[in-house]
Order: sequence, then structure tokens, then C-alpha cells
Amino acid sequence: MLLNNKKCHGISTLALVAGLGFSGTTQAFNVYEDGETYFDLYGRTHLTLNNDDGNDYISEEGSRLGFKAGHRINPKLEGFIRAEFRFTANDRDEARPNVIDDIRNTYVGLRFEDVGAVKVGNFDSIYYQNISKVINVRNTVDWRALAKGGARARGNSISFESQSFDGFSLGVAGKLDPEDEDAGEEETLNLMGYVAYETGPVRFAAGYDEAEGDDDALLGASVTYKISPQLSVGALFEEQGDIRHYGIAPVFSYSEGKIYGNVSYMENSDMNLSDVQYVAGGSYRLSDPMFVYLEYASSTDREINAIDKDWWALGVRYDF
Repeated sequence: MLLNNKKCHGISTLALVAGLGFSGTTQAFNVYEDGETYFDLYGRTHLTLNNDDGNDYISEEGSRLGFKAGHRINPKLEGFIRAEFRFTANDRDEARPNVIDDIRNTYVGLRFEDVGAVKVGNFDSIYYQNISKVINVRNTVDWRALAKGGARARGNSISFESQSFDGFSLGVAGKLDPEDEDAGEEETLNLMGYVAYETGPVRFAAGYDEAEGDDDALLGASVTYKISPQLSVGALFEEQGDIRHYGIAPVFSYSEGKIYGNVSYMENSDMNLSDVQYVAGGSYRLSDPMFVYLEYASSTDREINAIDKDWWALGVRYDF
């Protein structure tokens, strides 16, 4: 039973609220929906021509196939599931013998109406999704934060994220790593959380990551401000021990694409070191599911962890 977007709009919107929305992907194909159950397919092919300090190569950037589904258990409760499979899209020999080389965003959960959603499995950290992600505006070239999406996440994780209550929301999550006697590693549980407030065009968020295994916990705060329908800015502050990180990322949207940038300043007060990394790029949308882009990344002298090269990337991405 194939349905058009209009018929599946209500339950698909419900799924997005439940946490099934996926960043960057604007397309999805509704396979089945009967008012209580839905099943959607989605995918992406993303290829890039890179020039890395004079070295030219083609890479694939997270090409994927996935599905998401949900079922209305009762008027106040919905169950949902999602599974995503990454594949090597640019090189046949590299893809052999296993075309599927990774799994991401693979989880199951429950959404309680007017309360929030619980999910368990493999997904980006809630710290990244609500704090550091605000300056991740590029498609391919490197960017930096003290905790990206995979830090103490993407597996053996459970989270709760609330609905918005008069603009306020919160989330908590834990990642459980089992004991490994052969490697001499004990069982560990890493905890993180955030609180956020959104009003009009502005969203504030503050987060904490226990950073199990590091000497110090991670604290972060972010703000996004939609100055106009065309212009928005994200700003980030992070602190972990002696390291402080400041980032800002403006994005200008025009009729056929975006122009965007990112500046990241990091300092280590104990060692008296600092460096700056920056990104600039622009995209042009050829159609609703397809766009091309050009990006550049570089840095000042590498003293902490900035990239130490000039990186150009010309890419094409098709979402469905």
C-alpha cells in the first residue's frame, strides 16, 4: 500500500517529534501507513572530490540506506524503531566483500504524549545534538568540538528527552560499556545531560558530559539565533579541564542554497597554547533532493588539535 505525503503527514510529524527525524536528510519515501502504523524508507548518496594539501582523491561521505517505523499503541503511547546502514559508494574494490561497512541510528523507543521519548540503541550523543552541533555546518571538511556525535555514544546507549514545556526541555542519557576481562577493562557507565530553552528565534542550551575515561568532565553551552529568514548564527562554548573552546558558525540561506562558515578557537591555559581552525563553504541546490557544494578548511599554526593542512572539497549529495 503506497501512500502520498499528504495522507501520511500526521503520523510522520508525530514520528519526528518522537526523535525519528534525522539531521540533514530532507527526503523520505512513505511505504505504508494505516492511521496507527507507518513505515518509511530513506537514503543518501554523498560523494566528494577532495584536494588535501595537493593530494586529490574521491571519497564517500556517509552514504546510507535506512528505514523508520512506528505504531500507535494507545492514544497516549507510540512505539518507534529506526535502522540505518552505511555503505561504500565510491569504490567497488573497497566495498568488497562487505558493501555495508557501518550501522548508525539504529534504535527502538517509546514516546509518551505530552511527556517525552525514551530510546535505546545506537545514536548520536544528546550532548552533540543539543550543544556542539550548532557549529557543525559543513558537509565534508573537518570541524572540531570537544565532543562530536560519536563521543561516548553510538551504541549501548539509552536516553530520555522531554517535550517542550513553555519553551523548556531537557534530556539525560547513559552509555554502558560492559566489562572486558581479556583487555582488563571494567564495566563503565558514562552519563550526560542537557537543559534547553527556546523562545521565538533564539534557543539556549547547556550540557554536561561525565567524560568517563578522561581526567575532567565536559561542560558546554550553545545558542542559536535566527536573525532573519535568511540569516542564522550558532555559537558554542566548551570547557574541559584546562581546555576551553569557542566557536561560531553563521549560515546565510538564499533561494537556491546556503553560504556558511565556522571559526573555532581553542586554548590550553595550562600549557599556554592556542590555535584557530576555520571553514568556509557554499551550496547550490539543483532540485529538492540534490545539491552540490564547495568547501575549504584550514587553520593557524597547529598547537592543540587544529588541522595542519589546506583542504578543498567539491561534493554532490542526493537524498531520498
